[in-house]
Amino acid sequence: MLKLLRQAFATAASAKDPFGSCLVYGKDPYLHEQLARGLKALGSQGHTLEIYDCAKLPFQDFIVTVAAPSLFASRKIVHLCNLDAYRESDCRKLIAWIDEEAVAGPIGYLFLSSYKFAGNRFPVTALKKKILTLKSEKPQKHEVIAFLRKRLGQLQVQPAAGVLEQLVELHDANLPLLENEIEKLGLYVGPGGRLDEKVVDRLGVDGGGSNIFKFCDALGEGRTVVALQHLDALLRARTEPLLILAMVARQYRLICRAAALQKSKVRPEQLAKTLKVMPFVAGKLLNQSRGVDTGVCAAAFGILHEVDSAIKSSRLPAPVLFQEMVFNLTSLGRK
Repeated sequence: MLKLLRQAFATAASAKDPFGSCLVYGKDPYLHEQLARGLKALGSQGHTLEIYDCAKLPFQDFIVTVAAPSLFASRKIVHLCNLDAYRESDCRKLIAWIDEEAVAGPIGYLFLSSYKFAGNRFPVTALKKKILTLKSEKPQKHEVIAFLRKRLGQLQVQPAAGVLEQLVELHDANLPLLENEIEKLGLYVGPGGRLDEKVVDRLGVDGGGSNIFKFCDALGEGRTVVALQHLDALLRARTEPLLILAMVARQYRLICRAAALQKSKVRPEQLAKTLKVMPFVAGKLLNQSRGVDTGVCAAAFGILHEVDSAIKSSRLPAPVLFQEMVFNLTSLGRK
């Protein structure tokens, strides 16, 4: 899917190609993030880029606005986001406009995107027959490992046995984060170098010995000061707030599942197999889940829900929200 999206960017950048269009849909953020990154790159390369939000601009206003030629170029690139905000009748009009009128207008390439569309429902079913349609979904772990191995090969870096598997496990196959990590680690080691566990541990996720899974472990273990230190390093490294929150939510899902399994006196090896994590991770989870009951789990996810809502509404800066989250999570009562 990423390869097809990159081909769409190349087509959009070419002044010779006729009108083209692409839809990115699906709940996973990866392809959407790549779309935003690619559009930003096109803008920085001097291409005229216009972005419209369906939640803020009615369909008829969009048609009128986008039809105006650019003052800076004869051909422009347009991104219409949050397409799910349009009614079905508007989406049908949009599809008809793409078929009949868009080709003759000033748009060289039209990108459409929506997090909420389903692949087996309108308008995706209709758009699949007409334009490039890409579903953003979380890649499988083996696909992520293969991608990272290929990227390291391009950087002329040799990974030690098990290092990539460990990175993918610790970061829950989060490709955006892992892609950034591999770039950084590869540059640090240099062409002809070898990427091993010592290098990974030394650099972490922020270049300062701290990383997101150490932050999550500190939260799970109730170590407030250590968690705040790791949080500070993550924020200074400009780690995406939603990525931090997603990893913390994953940590507490694992802790709560481990707490439920502890009643049957499960061993670390059995826990690792059940939760699909590395054995050393299972050992940490057993320790972090001691004294955790359903009340603690419910309270933890209540806290995370509040942080998620606050991040998206931009009521307070992310550092303030996360610091409060650390205090709230580490102060949760334990039996």
